[in-house]
Amino acid sequence: MTRNKRHETCGIQSPLLPSPLRPLGGRLSLLPSPLRPLGGRLSLLPSPLRPLGGRLSLLLSPLRPLGGRLSLLPSPLRPLSGRLSLLRSPLRPLGGRNNAFTLIEMLIVIAIISVLLGLLYGALERAQKFSRRTITHTELKGIEMAFKQYHAHYHTWPPNTLAANKLQSGEDHGFIIDERIAALLQGNRPAGVSVSDIEAFNPEMIPFIEFARYSTATYAPVNPFKPNTPSNPGTTRAYKVLFDTNGDRQLDILDPDTGFTTNIIANVAVWTLIPGSRKTNDSGTPQKVGDIVFGSWDSFSVK
Repeated sequence: MTRNKRHETCGIQSPLLPSPLRPLGGRLSLLPSPLRPLGGRLSLLPSPLRPLGGRLSLLLSPLRPLGGRLSLLPSPLRPLSGRLSLLRSPLRPLGGRNNAFTLIEMLIVIAIISVLLGLLYGALERAQKFSRRTITHTELKGIEMAFKQYHAHYHTWPPNTLAANKLQSGEDHGFIIDERIAALLQGNRPAGVSVSDIEAFNPEMIPFIEFARYSTATYAPVNPFKPNTPSNPGTTRAYKVLFDTNGDRQLDILDPDTGFTTNIIANVAVWTLIPGSRKTNDSGTPQKVGDIVFGSWDSFSVK
């Protein structure tokens, strides 16, 4: 009596007793039950209402969702989330990998890049201008040292008889460095220059300096900035030199292109013209950038 009661109340200990309402928790069961959920990993019993959570199932059921990674069973209503699927269904969302860009994504990327370029344009322009000023200041100092070495070697300043553009300030004289003077300063013999003129300027043909860039119009050494007046590029970006020929160690500089005047205490002064800072009027409209004098007595970080 006690043993039979034990069999009736405890269905788990007797896996071979049939019961349509008894849940089986074992991994292997051969008892059919249409209402019994099976949690095992292997089941061979067909049931249209029983959900299977196993990874491998060969039972057909149009209402049973399959969460496995591999399924070869056709079902028009079953969503497949696996990575490998050979079944086509017009209602199944495809979760495959697609590396192509859509048109909206491409437009968004272009818009972001345009905004970043607009923000960085001002900083890039200032950095480019600062680097060009640094190069110009270095070349000005190099030309100044070259003429000081010339004076130390020949004990006089070079004459301005060969210069196409002469500079005069009181008793002090100078010139704009052109193609022929640049060649003589580098120890070369320019074409069209007589022997007497060469002996008067650099008789020993000593190279005092090397110039890095020349104007495409006049072949004269120029600074790295672009000229604002293309009609006269030889003088707007060329290097101008004034010597202390009277020996008072004072130079009154007068630039012929801008009318700039200043007085410095030095034996030689070298300057050129560079674009000034961009200015705007009261309404915010940018005005034309004018040239300013940038000399060897200045520092590239001042302006």
